[in-house]
This record gives sequence, C-alpha cells and structure tokens, in this order.
Amino acid sequence: MKKIFLLIITIIFLPNINAVHNEDHKFLSVEYHFCSFNEGMGMTDLMSVVKKFNKFLDQHSDEQSYQAALLVAKYDMDNEYDYIWYGGWPSRKLKAQSLDNWNENGQDIAAEFSTVSKCDSASGYQYVARDGGITASNTPSPVYYRWCNMKEGVSRSDVRETIDEWTAAVTKAGYKGTSRIFYPTIGSRESFEADTIFVDIPGSHMNDYDNWQLRRDNPEWWEKTGPKFNKQLECGESVVQYDAISLTD
Repeated sequence: MKKIFLLIITIIFLPNINAVHNEDHKFLSVEYHFCSFNEGMGMTDLMSVVKKFNKFLDQHSDEQSYQAALLVAKYDMDNEYDYIWYGGWPSRKLKAQSLDNWNENGQDIAAEFSTVSKCDSASGYQYVARDGGITASNTPSPVYYRWCNMKEGVSRSDVRETIDEWTAAVTKAGYKGTSRIFYPTIGSRESFEADTIFVDIPGSHMNDYDNWQLRRDNPEWWEKTGPKFNKQLECGESVVQYDAISLTD
C-alpha cells in the first residue's frame, strides 16, 4: 500500500486565514497526529469517520473552531507512518475551548478514530509570516516544508525579523500564497528534530510557478536576506513537497 504522509504544518490545513486569525493576526495553535492503520483498516475507513467528525463540528460550531488537513507526499516516500493528521485553531484560547468540548462530547467519535488507527502526537504553533488568504479545498494544492535549526545565540524573534524582511520584498512584487514557520513545542516525534520548520503554501501549481519566476527575476532578494538566514540557521538541503487536502468542511 502506498504510504501517505501528512505533516505540520504548516501545514497541515489551508483555511481562509483572514477568517481565523487570532488576536494579533500572527500565530496559530496546531497539532499533528502521526498514524498507522490498524490491521484491516485503510483510508476508506478513515474518511468514513471523518464524515462523522465533520457533523460533530457542525453540531458544536459555537464551541469548535477546528480545521484539519491531510498532506499527501507528492513523490513516493518510504515513511514509517501511513498518514499524519494536522489540526489547527486560530488561537490558544479557542484551542482550549475546542478541546474541552471534544473531551466532553466527542469521545464516541474518538473511539472510532482509535479503531481505525494508532497515533503518536505532537503540537506547537505557527507564525504567519505572509497571509495569502488561501482557502481550504478538497482539491490538492502544493505545500513545501524545509527543516532548520537555529544556531547558538539566535532567537526565534531574530529569525522572524529576517523572514519579515524577505516577506515585505516578495509581497510587494506580487508573490502569491501563504508563508509560515512551525515551532514544535510538545511531543518528541523524530520528525521534529528541527526547531524551525518553514512552510510555503502557494495555493496552486501555477502560483508556485509564478513565485519561482519572481525569485528568478529578482536575485537581489536572496542576496540581501540570504546571508542573514545563513548566519541564523542550519537547514537541510532538501525541500519536501506535499499535496494538501482539506479534511474539514
């Protein structure tokens, strides 16, 4: 069976961020569930429970502000998990409210999820560096991740200042989509050995092409901010591409 790998997150949901920003319009609370199917179970079984989960969210819309997505590896990868579930909330307060409601009213559906899969979980938050207003969709859209670690003496705010400088330049030139940084805070997943994970969500493959062309035509962007990133971060060589698919209505 082909492996399915959902990741952060970034990334993991693609909401209309304008509709789900928190108070300062910069941070989202997120969670990831790294899951393997139980014997005899598969993606069809998971989607059957997802339908019930969406009905639960509709019934408890006053208490729930949760959105989720599945990221499917664009190119075949040999991963130890069948899939990873990503979920996100606009703020820590809304996360707390949603989790309390889930613990009180959602345990029957939680039991059904447990019948389908066994999961290991982690959580953290995302800094929204560029808000492209990407809307959740059942149509797969590309998402890119790059894993980095901050060098000694570098703070998260230092990195955010540099990414904000880059963002100001590219946004003015018409760069498309959304950009985030994911910070894992709770959980010990090996996938999160990095402390700073960049997430780029162009919104479509054509938007991705347009952004690539802009970078190619404007090498001065990287010439200005690249040395700062290199001083602040140690990053992996590869960038991983996924297709993001919304799980919540």
